[in-house]
Amino acid sequence: MGKKTRLLVIPVLSIALLCIVSGVLMGGTTGKISGVVLDKDTGEPLPGVAVSIKGKQIGSLTDAEGKYNILNVPVGTYFLKAQLVGFASVEVSDIRIHVDLTTTYDFQMSQLTVETGEVVVVRAERPLIRTDQTASMTIISKEEIEHMPTRGYQDVVGVNSGVVAFKENAGLRSRGSASRERTNEASMHIRGGRSSDVAYYVDGFSQQDPLSGVSTTAINNNAIQEIQVTTGGFNAEYGKVSAGIVNVTTKEGASEYSGNVEAVTDNFHGESFDYNVYAVDLTGPILPDNDKLSFYASGERRWQADRSPKATADGLLPNNYRDGWTWQGKLRFDISPKASLRFGVLGSIDKWQEYRRSYMFDLHHLPKYEDKNNSYYLRLTHSLSKTTFYNLSANYFVTERTRGDGVHFDNIFDYGRAGGNLRFDDTRLFRPWDDPDTEEDEGYMYDDFLHRKSSYMGLKWDVTSQVTSEHKFQFGGEFQRHTLRYYRHLFPQKAFHHWKYEGDDSTWVLNDQAWLDVDNYGYDVTGQDELDDGWN
Repeated sequence: MGKKTRLLVIPVLSIALLCIVSGVLMGGTTGKISGVVLDKDTGEPLPGVAVSIKGKQIGSLTDAEGKYNILNVPVGTYFLKAQLVGFASVEVSDIRIHVDLTTTYDFQMSQLTVETGEVVVVRAERPLIRTDQTASMTIISKEEIEHMPTRGYQDVVGVNSGVVAFKENAGLRSRGSASRERTNEASMHIRGGRSSDVAYYVDGFSQQDPLSGVSTTAINNNAIQEIQVTTGGFNAEYGKVSAGIVNVTTKEGASEYSGNVEAVTDNFHGESFDYNVYAVDLTGPILPDNDKLSFYASGERRWQADRSPKATADGLLPNNYRDGWTWQGKLRFDISPKASLRFGVLGSIDKWQEYRRSYMFDLHHLPKYEDKNNSYYLRLTHSLSKTTFYNLSANYFVTERTRGDGVHFDNIFDYGRAGGNLRFDDTRLFRPWDDPDTEEDEGYMYDDFLHRKSSYMGLKWDVTSQVTSEHKFQFGGEFQRHTLRYYRHLFPQKAFHHWKYEGDDSTWVLNDQAWLDVDNYGYDVTGQDELDDGWN
């Protein structure tokens, strides 16, 4: 191969490699500020102007054309300040930063004949059109969420155009399975895609179960900084997405102490559905007068006697409850003006039961669910220069669902009934119920047991560089290790032991015919964990 040929192959391979790795990057978490600074009197660009974010060690100097770019700015609302000797300083409030977008603001500075320390304060206006927004996107800020009559980010997303939200009555068809699973939150269909085709990110890390394709993570409303819903024109960093992206950014530690306490209940007046939500969040520096190490923590307690009240139900639907908790924590350590370290945890658990009218006289055996989610991440951000920075991240996410009978739930051998499950009563409308005068349980059990668990470990590295005032260059790579486990017994009422006698000895043995209707991997035929690799 000649020298000219080698010179051609090297850049071609480099470009191909960048295309491959960029397709697997996780969601973004920061935005950018750019603009130009001009002399208000002459209209000429001003070089060497210090443009910075007030209260943060983030800023940039304008170039010879008066242009500036500030990279890696966390989502939020800020004061932006421009300073130059001989000119009046300018402060701009309400500069809003959004994930993966550029906020533009152009300064005009006036000369001073005498140095007076004068500061001109103005308020930025939200642009009607975002010139760098190439995707179909809706951004919901924390202020908008506070005034919406919704609870949970799924309900917030569901009221946006291009999104159709279905409650659990519509069911959910799991990816790669013919079964239908109910969801406690609304399942979303974006632009005609299936609910499993929607990608879910929180603080840049996936919250999606690869088995079912959905997310059951619950987040405290007060912890949300911004929700971004993308319904088309996805960036390469989000990888394989065919319907839409829901990207949630949560709050992080502040330099001053603050907090909120919230209680929502309907138990004090009129007809009650026993709806209760109690939430608390707190933020501030870990050490007083030291904003280099800050924290944010939030928690939420949920109790709903009826998860889905209906006007036609004539009161509460029995055994249709929801019992849940959500917890979140973030630590931010500013190691130096150029490096910061973040650690975050996010978790939720929901225990709930689903009312079905055919069980009206057999309420104890209504299907019961338990959804668990836990996420942990560590991210190092290091600025190599004013125009280049990189992120190094590690994360672990696990989601688990158990669905079973309201009485026997996750004990598979409790389902065993030698005579088989009971049939409908003579009316064919309701399941047969337990006779309280007998010791036996004659009620019709929910005869379909499901247990699935998915987890992944991820390592990611990415670099962002502002090559010119108009061109930004990004590349990186990611490694993920997934562990998937699934167990479903279609007729667990067959799952019983029987005695086997050999001489004077007797032992329990499995009835082989009871395990023919089992779909399992990662668990043995009885639902016991086969994969103990130290990570789950």
